[in-house]
Amino acid sequence: MECALVPKLPEGPQWTFEVKLDGYRAIGVKGRETILYSRKHKNFNKRFPRIAEALGDLPADTVIDGEVVALDESGRPDFHRVQHLLGETPHANARVHRIDDIFVPFSVGATPASAV
Repeated sequence: MECALVPKLPEGPQWTFEVKLDGYRAIGVKGRETILYSRKHKNFNKRFPRIAEALGDLPADTVIDGEVVALDESGRPDFHRVQHLLGETPHANARVHRIDDIFVPFSVGATPASAV
């Protein structure tokens, strides 16, 4: 089912909503090494060092699937800010505001890291 733009959100108990995270999908693995990588297996450790470091605190053989996002001043995901974190695009407020990266997990599992 494809999304559709509507002028007003539907109401009623039968409706549920989720935030569109709009970031970079990433997988974190804590094995003998800790690695955060993209869906295309690009190493994200240097690009998101705070997240990679935090993964080091997880128990061995933990795998986390999630999204790296950056939030705007209102707490909404902002893809342009994530691109700025990766150095892919200039950000007008980069000098004024510190842009933090956040990792939002979708699923967490324990499996031998060598299996990933």
